[in-house]
Amino acid sequence: MVSLPAEAEQDDPLGRAPGEMLWGDDRYGYAASLTRVKAEASTRSWSALYQQRPVPDTGDYFLAEWLHPTDSLPDRTTLRV
Repeated sequence: MVSLPAEAEQDDPLGRAPGEMLWGDDRYGYAASLTRVKAEASTRSWSALYQQRPVPDTGDYFLAEWLHPTDSLPDRTTLRV
């Protein structure tokens, strides 16, 4: 599978620097257009439509900072599933 995100990230398959836009030569104004879209789009839309990752790094329904490791589990009878 080939994935070419609009904005380069770490270990970009094309060797771009992080933050560099795909077709960033601005000859057609594409990089400037992508920068505007990123500023106006929701994180979810940007991640799904332009970065080819349907879920943003921050999560979708649950944020990573909400989850904490625990040493013991609660009694199952007290949980609702």
